[in-house]
Amino acid sequence: MKAASLPTPPPTPDIASTSAQLARHNDYFMSQMLHIKKLSLLVDPAAGSESIVVVEKSTHSIWDAYLLRADVPRNVNLFRRQQIIYNKVLKRYILLVRDGCVGQLGHICTGKREVLSSPSLRPVTTRFKALFKKATGKIWEERYSEQKFGRRTEQYEFVELDYVSSNRGPQPELPDYAWLNLTVVDEVRTMMDLILHGASAQASKQSQDLEQTSSWSSYTAPYQELSQYTIFLGFRILELIRDVLEATDGSVKWKTVLRLTSRYRSLIPYCRASTYYTPVISSYQALLLELRLLSSLWPEQQDISRAVSSVCSRATMHWHTHGMLAQPLYQAYSSLRHGFRRLTDRSSLEYRELCQYLHGSNHPVHRTYFEVQDIYRVFIKPGLPNGYQEWIDSKTPASDTTSISTSESSPNPQTSHRDAEDRRLLWHGTPLDSLLGILDLGLQIRRRGASFTGTMFGNGIYLADSSSKSARYCRHHENANWASISGGHQPHSGGAGRATKSESAEAVLLLCEADVGRNRLLSQHSIPRGHKVVEATCGRQRCIQGLGKNGPAAWKGVKWDIEAAPSAKPGVVLMPDTTSPYGEISSGGELRFNEYVMFDPSHAIIRYVLRLKMSGPGY
Repeated sequence: MKAASLPTPPPTPDIASTSAQLARHNDYFMSQMLHIKKLSLLVDPAAGSESIVVVEKSTHSIWDAYLLRADVPRNVNLFRRQQIIYNKVLKRYILLVRDGCVGQLGHICTGKREVLSSPSLRPVTTRFKALFKKATGKIWEERYSEQKFGRRTEQYEFVELDYVSSNRGPQPELPDYAWLNLTVVDEVRTMMDLILHGASAQASKQSQDLEQTSSWSSYTAPYQELSQYTIFLGFRILELIRDVLEATDGSVKWKTVLRLTSRYRSLIPYCRASTYYTPVISSYQALLLELRLLSSLWPEQQDISRAVSSVCSRATMHWHTHGMLAQPLYQAYSSLRHGFRRLTDRSSLEYRELCQYLHGSNHPVHRTYFEVQDIYRVFIKPGLPNGYQEWIDSKTPASDTTSISTSESSPNPQTSHRDAEDRRLLWHGTPLDSLLGILDLGLQIRRRGASFTGTMFGNGIYLADSSSKSARYCRHHENANWASISGGHQPHSGGAGRATKSESAEAVLLLCEADVGRNRLLSQHSIPRGHKVVEATCGRQRCIQGLGKNGPAAWKGVKWDIEAAPSAKPGVVLMPDTTSPYGEISSGGELRFNEYVMFDPSHAIIRYVLRLKMSGPGY
């Protein structure tokens, strides 16, 4: 075969303190072709002893590609390994593609595009290259080019392996994150695990019995084969995380940490069997665990060894200074604008009424099933800006049609014409990977990087009085690790699939209080530029209610005190009276259920987060 033209990759950066410097990628990996007898190539377990991995000198190709894809907020931690093997008995070239959860054996892909056998090598290599480009966005000949940080989350990362057996060290001791948050109170741990990892601690406990008896596969997590350049890239990302932790203002940029952790785990596999979720590298203690792993993979590297000592000292000092608050989950919680407290008394009026609202507003047409795990009361932490409280406090007597103003001063032009108050508890569905941003910033209008699902009434915050309608936007999570361990099919997308009644998954629903106004604009039809229409009313209207065919027959006042700011006495805030079933309230129109669209984030506030097991084909 005619040799392909390989681009010259950049030289490996010199991070060692010694005079030794890694060879250029192109020269080094081409030199492996000259010493084929020294290569040690792991063959797919399904290939059999009569098969070998194809090494093609003419194109300088070892037809083996190990790929990783990690997205920590979505709890995605997947591998893909594709090989071309030659079966000596059948005398055929065979393409094998295996994927699954990192460290687990995964499964052989059986799709038409992923299965190919031929007596000739060329058609198999063509298919191999096409699959490689589809998975990584890179062409095969440029696989050793410099790694960039612009990879899309749905793409795999090509992980560079070193196949020379003499370069391999002993099996490493993998990081154990189990002890980092042992003393964190359960209500904080459960919610923060859900926010940061897409899975709760309870799910982790349920999976441990299955996982503790399993061992990780060196074929799907080839630590000993990782090249020194791959280890260097991982070390460079850990240095960036350290810079974030050492920020001068003392605050942790969690979205940056999550992005960097995902990037790191797309290069250095993570397969600790006793952990249900993929941990975030968000503290000096976690940083130390990963640096020790890299040091065990490359013991001679002096910069990594020095970093281990430095971070170890910093972690010890940080723990002595901050105590329990140095733990990663407490750090994450303290950085959020919103706090939360779990409702522990399930017999209380508040808990029972919220459950009744959840189930009573679940319409059969959506075929959605809820199982309540926990309910959290949400509040804005004291001393932080509270736009909704400022909005409620700014109400003047003249703005309420039920009261008479006794003030002799002239009315405030910003409030004298505003719509009268009408505060209601309404649902808002959101995927788990957006929960961190919402509890940090609050409800926002088209937050940058957030999912955006509503356009029928313009650019706004969409709420509903039907829980099953809002649940359609939760894109509930099916954990990839659990599916692999329990023998289920591995979802390539990392979650967000449709479920049947027998397949439940964790999700959250937000219950928000919104001042929709008594004179809100009612419409049975779409208003694509609704935000402009409301803006033109100069405060006389602040909400568009899309009239659905089905809705609550009656509304009632909330029967308990709402203590979080702005506080409310019983009866001030309304919620549907679900003792009467939802029925037909209007005819015609485009909507089946009501929608409430707010165009100012200060007109709504999060009151509760419901952690649910959710299932059903209706969303």
